[in-house]
Amino acid sequence: MWYCPKCQQHREASKQLLLWRLLNVLIIQLKRFSFRSFIWRDKINDMVDFPVRNLDLSKFCIGQKDDMQQPPIYDLYAVINHYGGMIGGHYTAYARLPSDKNSQRSDVGWRLFDDSTVTMVEESHVVTRYAYVLFYRRRNSPVERPPRFLRPVGADSPSAAGATASQASLIWRELEEEEEEGLDEEPRSLFRSVLRRQRNTAENSRTEGPGRRQRRKRMSDHPDDDCVRYFLLGTLAAVLAVFVNLVYPFLFKAKWS
Repeated sequence: MWYCPKCQQHREASKQLLLWRLLNVLIIQLKRFSFRSFIWRDKINDMVDFPVRNLDLSKFCIGQKDDMQQPPIYDLYAVINHYGGMIGGHYTAYARLPSDKNSQRSDVGWRLFDDSTVTMVEESHVVTRYAYVLFYRRRNSPVERPPRFLRPVGADSPSAAGATASQASLIWRELEEEEEEGLDEEPRSLFRSVLRRQRNTAENSRTEGPGRRQRRKRMSDHPDDDCVRYFLLGTLAAVLAVFVNLVYPFLFKAKWS
């Protein structure tokens, strides 16, 4: 139902959206959450039968047909699933690695990613009622991979490992210099905290000198008290939300009866 601002009533209506041109990657988010009021919120688990192959969007594109080198046909390569409801739930993902030359083929077949567990699955198991976000790739479209994801030549050699370690040392040295200069922004401080934990794990067998201990003492981590406080506030908010969702319908019913 659509709310008409002129007659100020809910009426049946249809909405049409046309696209001028389409990109190589298409991301579709399914409407899985319904918000009617602060109290009445629902999770929508209706089955949406989406295509895994041959998603043709030609009828939704009004651009010049001559300008399109390839028709806008897409193949699915990843799905994000959501299990549960509004208060809590769990996310998983199906994904495959499509070939650079042909998106219909897969260099790596379908996998189910569930936290730290990865299992092989059939393509027929990808379409479920829990699908939330769909990822499509345009057929015969060029693939541009960022340079940082490409394996360098001789990456397994000791020289490459030493170069990587030297680069990490340079980054760490720059961060220490910024700390001494007083550059203490929030994102930078969080990034330093992550790098510090990784460095401590790698160098726990080495002896620390007095100077290094002083620098590490100055670069303190986030206190655990904040984590405890945020955890308690989140738990209290969740308990309050559950209480309101359970008690309010009875009060509302008693009031009108």
